[in-house]
Amino acid sequence: MELPLTKIEVTLLVCLLIGGILGALIGAMGLDKRQLPDLGVDYAEAERTNSDISAAAIDTIPVNINTAAEEELVRLNGIGPALAGRIIEDRAKNGPYNTVEELQRVNGIGPATVAKITEQATIGK
Repeated sequence: MELPLTKIEVTLLVCLLIGGILGALIGAMGLDKRQLPDLGVDYAEAERTNSDISAAAIDTIPVNINTAAEEELVRLNGIGPALAGRIIEDRAKNGPYNTVEELQRVNGIGPATVAKITEQATIGK
């Protein structure tokens, strides 16, 4: 007598049947992910910590005042959006800075501001 199904089809049906039975047993036993043991991990806190570490790492990278966009320049102590815009304008008009101290040619930046950003800024050479 010949089977109406091929050997591969029978194997597939057996696998599906076993999978269905196992799925029903797992469901009946109530083993879903909502009932997994609490491992005491606060994933939201872990994500915030990773974000804080990433932000701290970015803040330690020196800002190249000759190539930085406004978003980078405002990371420098004492430099807000207005001063960042003036730095970019001055750089476009007068060329790159040879030293960080040359930022004093920008209106609103004096020795005190330069002293605050010296460790954070570079001219990229």
